[in-house]
Amino acid sequence: MHTRGFDFATCTPEQAAVKLFGIVNTVVRTIVMPIAHNRDITRTGGCFSFWRRDPIGCGVPVVSFPIGIVSPERALRYTFFANEKAARLSSHLGDISSWQSRDESGKNPMDHKYGGAISCPFSNLYFSFSGFSEHEDEMVCVFVANFFGLADNTFTRAVIVASQNQTLFTYSRNLFPTEFTL
Repeated sequence: MHTRGFDFATCTPEQAAVKLFGIVNTVVRTIVMPIAHNRDITRTGGCFSFWRRDPIGCGVPVVSFPIGIVSPERALRYTFFANEKAARLSSHLGDISSWQSRDESGKNPMDHKYGGAISCPFSNLYFSFSGFSEHEDEMVCVFVANFFGLADNTFTRAVIVASQNQTLFTYSRNLFPTEFTL
């Protein structure tokens, strides 16, 4: 899918990293990190993952990268969860948010299935983030998708409903007060 003169469906991992890094970094540092700091000052970054569906219909990773300041232990955990969310969402056709297959029933937290990934509408592209709260992670993905024209306010509303993401709703309503209602 061509967006802002860029084709996410066929780009190389290097091209995707260059295109995505600046926008993800800006969203995390200027929007999400200040919100997260109000709750927990130790949340200083995370990991972003971009996946897409290949020609035979399987979700495949394209690129993952850290954002912000993250300890080595957290970097490993965040990378694992960002990729797990995207992989799971790419295997649940019809889901728009990894919240729809969320599951914390296992005893081991590394086996839990968290929210924080989205399936961009009509594009077979998946954005995922791990490092903040699940709703904040999801907000990173929605704002990045909106920036690139891979989503719009209708999709944002659908994600808010699917995940009950009050943080995303409040922030979107503040950004677009006349056009954003549920």
